[in-house]
Amino acid sequence: MARTMEEDVMSGPFGPPLAFRLAPAVGLALMMIAAAGGRAAAPSGGRIEVVDPMKVTPLYGRPPFDQGGSATHRRVINRQGNGSIQLDIGYNLYAAGTRLAAPYAYRTDEFCFVPRGRLVLKSGGGDTEMTGGGLMWRPRGAASDGLDVLEDSVTICAMSPARIDADSHRLPAQDVGKWSGDPALRPKLHFFTVETAPRLDRAHRSPGTAILEREMVSTRKDGSKIGMIFTRFRPGGKVKPVGTAEQICWVGKGRIDVQSGGDALIVATPSFFYRPAGVTIDAISASSGAEMLCFSGPARF
Repeated sequence: MARTMEEDVMSGPFGPPLAFRLAPAVGLALMMIAAAGGRAAAPSGGRIEVVDPMKVTPLYGRPPFDQGGSATHRRVINRQGNGSIQLDIGYNLYAAGTRLAAPYAYRTDEFCFVPRGRLVLKSGGGDTEMTGGGLMWRPRGAASDGLDVLEDSVTICAMSPARIDADSHRLPAQDVGKWSGDPALRPKLHFFTVETAPRLDRAHRSPGTAILEREMVSTRKDGSKIGMIFTRFRPGGKVKPVGTAEQICWVGKGRIDVQSGGDALIVATPSFFYRPAGVTIDAISASSGAEMLCFSGPARF
């Protein structure tokens, strides 16, 4: 017997199987607030906030994120609900067979990570296949010609700066792909993978080899204003983050413990935590194996 969308399951190397659930219709509302359990999240107010994406109300709008469509978008951390300025982030679920044929581009930079699944981005006359561990950076103005989802997929997509509403970050259709400057400087998509990203060796890491960090995107390496670091914790791994930039982290596997002032927070997959600018994290640790992806704005290096 054929399975329904709610019975489909995705799995991959970046975490345990995740039920692919399309939320019930809640009205064609182009909302910008992330809602936890149907309630608008209050701004963090100078403290770290933990958000479970599956408790966030989906944002319905253009295909394929329309009601009854083959994908859902949850804007997990955003300007209105959490007070973020440099970054917001979406958690997206796509069913195999989802297609987007219309060209599109944004006024913001976009950073999309694929923890599991398989999809093809069409851009500049070519196709690029992304699988688990893949990352795309779309500088503002860089156009895509379409998207084909080959397997049930998850994407974690950050925008910078944080969007002010549901749709104004999109370029009008008539402006997509236009460029009057030097052809060599035309904005284009950039692709990376966890396993090929350079390793970081920084003084704040825990002794031994309990932490593996990879520099996915940075100013010094790529010219991006946003930094992205992928961290793999072995049992007992502990790290003291540096800097106090605005930061959004996603736990893709296991659980981590975050110490910040008098707060002790547990963040388990697939949850996110948001650190407002100026807030210090004393330590992040994992008693067992865990994986974490962090976006920082502005980039630390």
